[in-house]
Amino acid sequence: MSDSIKNLSKDELFSLCDELRPLLLDLAREKISREMQSKVGASDIVQQTLLEAYQGLQTFQPDDKQHLSNWLTRILKNNLKDIAKSLVETEKRSVRREIRLPSGWYLPDKEQFSQSVELQEDLASLSNALARMPHAHQKILNWKYFDGLTFPEIAKLVNRNEDAVRMQANRALERLSREMRIHDNSSVR
Repeated sequence: MSDSIKNLSKDELFSLCDELRPLLLDLAREKISREMQSKVGASDIVQQTLLEAYQGLQTFQPDDKQHLSNWLTRILKNNLKDIAKSLVETEKRSVRREIRLPSGWYLPDKEQFSQSVELQEDLASLSNALARMPHAHQKILNWKYFDGLTFPEIAKLVNRNEDAVRMQANRALERLSREMRIHDNSSVR
């Protein structure tokens, strides 16, 4: 076959694209950042690239194999950029990053100041109560309520089943509640 591929049928062009799959896979592996590796696989990106190429071959007619390779590489790089941008946007909107603000936080008055002081006292009380709890309970509560992990994710971390982790979290919450009440009652006296 000559270098020209202008007269190939669509099926022959698809086969040629498939022949370039290993090259695209190597390029994807090389270009995927560490942050992206845990979110998306190189083969997924190559698959997406080839799908777009197959659709694009309805209107795009490459001159030769190098032209086709360059075109596929551009599609792959654009897909990598789109995925990276999507992951950044997703992380920006992550619920785990949200912080609940007390109602009225924007009112610059004495009431706001007293609420802020109360909030600081509540946070200090919570922190002290957590510090008095067993380490295992602290870890479960931190993972669940501060890191935003799900019970299945925590179960994997501690190598236990989900129900056991859920029960341990409930016991930890009950203990935390008791610790908070004990602290509140002792500070009133």
